[in-house]
Amino acid sequence: MTVETSSDPVLKWMYVVMTYLCVGMVVQILVAPASWLVERSSWHQEVMLPFLRKKLFFRLVPEVILSKYQGQTLVQFTHLVPGAFWAGIIPFQLHSTWRKNHRKAHRFMGYLL
Repeated sequence: MTVETSSDPVLKWMYVVMTYLCVGMVVQILVAPASWLVERSSWHQEVMLPFLRKKLFFRLVPEVILSKYQGQTLVQFTHLVPGAFWAGIIPFQLHSTWRKNHRKAHRFMGYLL
């Protein structure tokens, strides 16, 4: 049963929530707090980290989370890039209309997944 062909409002609501969570995950991985930027961006050091400290972000998530990959570039990118990719394609993989209209892309992304 797919979201678009189903008349079940619970499934549609679950799809919307799942998409929201996936977008949030991609934003957290790539934009903010973006642990991959800790050593690579002066903007991240000067603007993002003080903003997160001021907004009490680190009361919810320990600050050590941002530095856990520090100095381990290979580990950083073999963990973070696939995580962002995975979270970014899940909504497309589960959307039946997109799946029908883009069959080759759906299969390709599925193989990569």
